[in-house]
Amino acid sequence: MTESFDEQTLVEINRKLDTIIRLLISILIKDIPSEKEKIIFLSRLDMKNVEIAKILGKNRKAVDTALSRMRKSSSSKSKTSKT
Repeated sequence: MTESFDEQTLVEINRKLDTIIRLLISILIKDIPSEKEKIIFLSRLDMKNVEIAKILGKNRKAVDTALSRMRKSSSSKSKTSKT
């Protein structure tokens, strides 16, 4: 038996799933002390920067900048340890 959902039903399902995901993520990150660590954690979950920003109440540019700085810092540390 196949059921057909109208667009409004699918939009409602999507909205509820988004809410569930945000709640689960808030539980996962509540004990992470710093914003930087939260951004790293969420990034490792393959979340997009815009999604991370929305969850943390930041703008996308702030998340972009934080991740860029972390990558540069990580890159420079690995280059120093090789020498």
